[in-house]
Amino acid sequence: RVPAEAAALANGTAAHALDFDDTTHPAHAHPTAVLLPAVLATAQAAGSTGREAVTAYLVGFEVLSALGRGLNLGHYRAGWHATSSLGTIGAAVAAARVRRLDATATRLAIGIAAATSVVCQILVPFASTIAPEGERGHVVGMVMSGLLSGLILGRTFAGLLAGAAGLRTVFAL
Repeated sequence: RVPAEAAALANGTAAHALDFDDTTHPAHAHPTAVLLPAVLATAQAAGSTGREAVTAYLVGFEVLSALGRGLNLGHYRAGWHATSSLGTIGAAVAAARVRRLDATATRLAIGIAAATSVVCQILVPFASTIAPEGERGHVVGMVMSGLLSGLILGRTFAGLLAGAAGLRTVFAL
């Protein structure tokens, strides 16, 4: 057994390497490659039933598809890869469903997912492009580590602020 984050990363990597390229036309995305690793890892960590995992997958799929109907094809033509930008939000909603998060925590998860999916689409390719050819993997790894560290620091700061000044203060910022 590995932590849920490591399981999701390994399964997501395998899904992309094996071309789990199912397509949802409203979103012009490959939902299973993003949703299934998140759902499986979160469901296993939470001790969820198969029915709960399937329901979470479907909820994430519906959110991803609804966003796709609202944003595509303009989103795609502007250069965004919906599997990453919209799929990350769908995966966050699916994981929130598995964890039985309330509406406030789910909205927070959506906000974090939306912010980080866009950052990754900009910073990671940029870092890869400007890095010397033999160091691209190293540079991309550092960028991803920095993004993860920022998320962890942000969660820590939000938790400390909520503990000191109340949860509403976190949302006011």
